[in-house]
Amino acid sequence: MATNNAASSGAGQREEYSAGELQYLLQAYQEQYSVLTREMKEASDMVMGISSAMEVLDNKDIVAKKESLMPAGAGLYMYANTGESKSVVVGIGGGLMMEMDAADAKEVLNKRFEAQRENMNRISRQMKQVEDTIYDISYKLEGLAAD
Repeated sequence: MATNNAASSGAGQREEYSAGELQYLLQAYQEQYSVLTREMKEASDMVMGISSAMEVLDNKDIVAKKESLMPAGAGLYMYANTGESKSVVVGIGGGLMMEMDAADAKEVLNKRFEAQRENMNRISRQMKQVEDTIYDISYKLEGLAAD
């Protein structure tokens, strides 16, 4: 059975792997990459939602005492009259909500935004490492196929 050196960035401690073992490692890293891609999409969606909420806070005085569409869930919207709002209700985790003024709510949203940006940077670094490992394993498999 043909063997080759391990992929340089994460294929394990052994020095040589068979073509079958390399193929298995390749599939495992490809699955890990798929998981990271989904995580990146979720983080990106969250950043977009936070940005949207921050924009609403910035413009809350514009919609005060006007008729607006309110989401009711499942793609259903209802017309509602908004009042003048001195405070907003913000989810703080664990199903808990807290009433606070717009400035404090914006601070909470900014912290969430920064945390998600850091999360996206971490995921991006992990994706790069996995991409490099996939490339290394693929290169070694091509070398074995040529033998």
